[in-house]
Amino acid sequence: MKHLHAVFVFCISLAAVHAQRTALPPSCGNRQAVMQVATHGHGALPAPPEAGEAKAVFIERADKNALPVVTRVGLDGTWLGANKGDSYFETTISPGEHHVCTDWVLPRRFIKDAPAFDVLTAEAGKTYYFLVGVGWVQNVDLIPVTPDLIEVARGEGYMTLRLSAVNPDEGQYLVLNSKVSTSSVRK
Repeated sequence: MKHLHAVFVFCISLAAVHAQRTALPPSCGNRQAVMQVATHGHGALPAPPEAGEAKAVFIERADKNALPVVTRVGLDGTWLGANKGDSYFETTISPGEHHVCTDWVLPRRFIKDAPAFDVLTAEAGKTYYFLVGVGWVQNVDLIPVTPDLIEVARGEGYMTLRLSAVNPDEGQYLVLNSKVSTSSVRK
């Protein structure tokens, strides 16, 4: 039994190391960057972008069963900021095509979908909203007890990560019902 326990611990350790070594594409930032995040207050609608610029707003929504995580958002190879829980941050961007990445750092056994990507073609004067969705999917097994009765067994599950553009009305609704996030890369 001790041997099986040692093998299990080794596999979990190896999976965690593998999760840290997975290469990210150029749209993300440095894999080793650790973000410090604080959330505060309630959101307000973003001010219009300055002349010749655009804005991007990244809103995290976590379902009630999700593990608490920090999601970081990269644009064209640089981490812009991070969220934790139901929070958001906004940033000014230049017009043109941008490659967006969102990622997190979790033990491999909890991850189903990571990282997530999108492409944004920004126009001056516009504000774009993105939803970073964090979820938990419970593994479910159906166990026949009798011919007329099936028992549902809930086992372990996994986390999911999604990135999707949302229309301005939904984006504004989410912002007004979220906390403001401020973040920095831990040195």
